[in-house]
This record gives sequence, C-alpha cells and structure tokens, in this order.
Amino acid sequence: MKTFGQEIWDKKMREQGELGVIAGVRAKKEQVDRDAVQILGFFDREVHQYLKGNKVLDVGVGPMSRFLIGLSKRGLIVDGVDISPLVINESKKKAESSGVTSSKFLNIDITKEIPKGGYDFIFCFGTFGHFPGYTALDVMRNFNKVLNKGGVCMIHFWKPRSLGLKEIVSSFIYDTLRLIKLKFYGKSYLVSCSFYTKEDINEMCERSGFSIIKIEDRPNYFLAVLSKK
Repeated sequence: MKTFGQEIWDKKMREQGELGVIAGVRAKKEQVDRDAVQILGFFDREVHQYLKGNKVLDVGVGPMSRFLIGLSKRGLIVDGVDISPLVINESKKKAESSGVTSSKFLNIDITKEIPKGGYDFIFCFGTFGHFPGYTALDVMRNFNKVLNKGGVCMIHFWKPRSLGLKEIVSSFIYDTLRLIKLKFYGKSYLVSCSFYTKEDINEMCERSGFSIIKIEDRPNYFLAVLSKK
C-alpha cells in the first residue's frame, strides 16, 4: 500500500479535500486556522529576527497556502513546494485569491531534488513527519543545499509520546474503521508518519550542516529553529 509520494496525496486531495490533506478527516477548519495563527506568532517572536533576506521556501505548502499567505503578508517573497500537482493547483488559487501574486509554486519531491535558486528561510510545518524516516537526512541536506549563506530553517518535528487509555481506544477505533473502509470500499488514506526525539534532531543537524538556534518542546511536537553552518 502506497503511503508516501504523489499518489497518496493526490488521492487525499481528490477524496478528502483540503482539510483531509492538512489534518485528516477529523480536522476542523477552526482549529486549523487557530494553529496557523499560533505558528505564525511563533515565527514573529522567535524566527523573523534571524532572517538575512526575504526569499522563503514553504515546503509542503498545502492546498490552503495558509502559511505562504501569512508569511507573504509579512513582506516576504514565498515560494511553495508540494509533491502533489493537485495540491499545488489549489494552493496557487488560494494564494492568488488572497492577493499574493509574487509566489512560484513548484511540484517537487524534496526528498529527491531541490528548487533552483537560493533561499534565506525554509519553513516546514506539518510536512517533515510525513517523509519516511529513511529520507530524513536527505531532506535535511537538501534544505542545507538550497539555503543561502546564513540561511535559517523552521521545522516542525512530531515527537514520540506515550498514549493514555483514551488515546489508545481512539486509535484502535480509527484504525479499525480504516481497515473496514479498505476492505469493503477500497479506500485507505494511510500516510507515512515519522517521529523524532531531541537527540534525533541534534544528530540530524550535526550530519546535515545545521546549528540549533532554538528547539521549543510542545505537547506533541518540537519546533526547531536552525541556522546553516
């Protein structure tokens, strides 16, 4: 069963729509919007001060272009990358309808290639965890290659967590329903999910040419701000 690549994200876009792509079928737009405001607030407080230019790459831009639009409205020139052409088409429409016309939208598999040109900042929220673990170092090295000297990254890493009874029961029900859908309707939306400890992040940074500016530890994930060595 395909869990990574264009095929699965095209399928989710066609059959689940933009919210399904961003956060799954249980997602609520209100929560997605609140998350975007919170993450952009973190950028304002903790990251913007380190930028030495205004060229930005949003990796895994998503169909709503929510961060690309938010960063563009802060005076940055933001290009969006996604592995799914269906997602890219929708993200471009969303950006243009919000008045953002300076962005380029690139259909690229960042695990294998990088965009042409250089960037001062790479933003990657909600995407790194969907790269299969065996590609993580390749992605980090590609980030380093595309960054200009003194460039900065802001990356969202899912972290392992121990589950309580409520989470275990919820996960069991969700997985059971997913298998029923697969058996009787031929539908499944299982995507790759990778999790990282602080030690993993430190090691990947060391091996890919990054220094850590800050790692913020949140309940389910880390927000890492990194600079190119």
